[in-house]
Amino acid sequence: MSESKRDINEFLAEVEDILRELSSSLPKLGEGVGAGKVEPSILNSIFRAAHTLKGISGMFGFAEMQMLTHEMEGMLDSLRMGRLSVNSEIINALFEAVDLLNEMVIAKGKGEGFETNKVDSLIAKLNSIVHASFPAVSQRSGDAEIDKNLLGILTEYEEHRLTENIKAGNAILLIGAEFSLTVFDERLIELTDFLKSFGEVIATLPSMGESKEVLHFDILFGTHMDTAVIEDMFKDRSLAVKILKGHFLLPSGDRKEKTDIELPAEPKIEETTLRSMSNTVRVDIRKLDGIMNTVGELSQIKAAVSQIVNKLKLEVGFTGVAIELSKIDKKLEKRLNELQDSMIEVRLVPIQQLFDKFVRVIRKLSKELGKEVKFSTSGGDTELDKLIVEDLADPLMHIIRNAIDHGIETPAERENIGKPRTGIIDIKAYQKGNHVVIEIVDDGKGMDVEVIRQKAVDKGFVDEARSRTLSEQEMLEFIFVAGFSTKDEVSETSGRGVGMDVVKKNIAHMSGTVDIHTEKGQGAKIVITLPITLAIIQALIISAGARRYAIPLGGVMEILNICNSDIKTMEKREVIVVRGKTIPVVRLEQFFYPATPIQEKGEMRGIVVGLAESMLCILVGSIIGQQDVVIKSLGRIFKITGIAGATDLGDMGTLLVVDTAGVVAAAAKGTGKRAA
Repeated sequence: MSESKRDINEFLAEVEDILRELSSSLPKLGEGVGAGKVEPSILNSIFRAAHTLKGISGMFGFAEMQMLTHEMEGMLDSLRMGRLSVNSEIINALFEAVDLLNEMVIAKGKGEGFETNKVDSLIAKLNSIVHASFPAVSQRSGDAEIDKNLLGILTEYEEHRLTENIKAGNAILLIGAEFSLTVFDERLIELTDFLKSFGEVIATLPSMGESKEVLHFDILFGTHMDTAVIEDMFKDRSLAVKILKGHFLLPSGDRKEKTDIELPAEPKIEETTLRSMSNTVRVDIRKLDGIMNTVGELSQIKAAVSQIVNKLKLEVGFTGVAIELSKIDKKLEKRLNELQDSMIEVRLVPIQQLFDKFVRVIRKLSKELGKEVKFSTSGGDTELDKLIVEDLADPLMHIIRNAIDHGIETPAERENIGKPRTGIIDIKAYQKGNHVVIEIVDDGKGMDVEVIRQKAVDKGFVDEARSRTLSEQEMLEFIFVAGFSTKDEVSETSGRGVGMDVVKKNIAHMSGTVDIHTEKGQGAKIVITLPITLAIIQALIISAGARRYAIPLGGVMEILNICNSDIKTMEKREVIVVRGKTIPVVRLEQFFYPATPIQEKGEMRGIVVGLAESMLCILVGSIIGQQDVVIKSLGRIFKITGIAGATDLGDMGTLLVVDTAGVVAAAAKGTGKRAA
């Protein structure tokens, strides 16, 4: 990779982080507008993000991005200085700017051009909002006598925040703190975080302490809390706290000095260091893929070593070289497992970064459709493979758009049926074994199973008589059929019958499953279950007829010994009954090669796969063993139902890896595709 290409990739990664921060902070700012109180720290963090984005885009010569962020910075500076009042029009414009910046980043990442007229149009819009808004210029409180010496060293923004605190009737404190040069950054952050929990840090003013090895800080702080409570909170901190009487600053002669309280001695560090405080390194995911492939090849070498050990045991007994090689084999296995776990951990990212991207979309779409939607998430710290998170973005987007368009009613409709005007979309993520479960819940009108049945009949997906025999879950499966839609009219949002079939295919491609739960009039819940990573997996090596396959262990629920007498026929489909539950059966050899005659065998292996409502027993001839495998994609040309990819197992050759989710989905429709 050339140096310039590497620099651009670093730039794009940095911009994505900043846009993610903006996407997370803007809704909080909007909530403050609704509540009638804007948090200064949130507004200031958005301003700093726009300022940083302007600086790095200018450094890399991206003029359009620099111009737009410069305009945003100007608007945000006026807001934080009190020259403008935050309102819904300004919030909407800032959301629009973040959307446009996101489009620009995507275009830059693909090496494509960008329409400058979009940028010009939005800049003009931001300008018109600023000039049309009535300025809410902050004036100093008439009764507050501010110490002129102090004002001389405050910035315009700090002076504005001081004035706002005084006007709000807050107590003003000047807190003196001293830290050694080697640890002042960590200790200062700790102190300011503590202060922010019950007030506002207006300014931090550094100066030299009594020693050259010590830095002194005067922290100007405003709080609504009672001074007696504040004194109690500072009991265990070594700080010089000057509490200023009343709601304004007084001359120094009237100040009440608080006695210092000693903290435990600071850790002594003899020398300063030039080492970076950050241990984070950005790594291209393709490099991690390359390393993971190498780890997979090492696993194959390790398997070959194990086979040699077993041969030696048979030929010479468990003595001499066989013992030594067996010990090496065990050590190699342990280290390889550690390496695999470490590599998988490196690839994992919190799913919250994906959740944050939906805030803008939900806000924009609900506004377009005239609906009020409250979006909430939980479990954002749940981790998934970076590539799975990226591939999950579009399926989740389709589900959320459908929830807003099909599910959530208009405010008037909700009021008429006794619901709150604002609908709710909640996304929850949590880990379940080696899988991550994502639940998307809305409190809309739910899915009418009878309407779905009738639409399926009208569109020719099923005849009237057959439709009457289907269960609720089977009827809900029609939602995932290409071309199916419950809407009669096509709109920009939906109605084409494209979306949920793509969701099902994309989730299946990630070896995941999708389940629907709904209650008419109360809402719907869509449950997505995914493996934590697809990079390297444990798999069962099985035989089906004359061929061998690998079946990922992640979706395997149990393994059964099956005799022909255990297999029953129900509605022309083979099933088995396990602990009172009827489970459909698929013979793997006939699934891929339908023309192959069924061989009557005394005993077979039944591999029960699936999750939630989607369970299936895959019949195979025998189980050869268990092994770690790296799945390689076959590419779009060789897209085969029921096949996730291939893996190289050395002396066993190249095996096809079974996509259990794909087999479950195809079996539910009663179809298979020949995988010659």
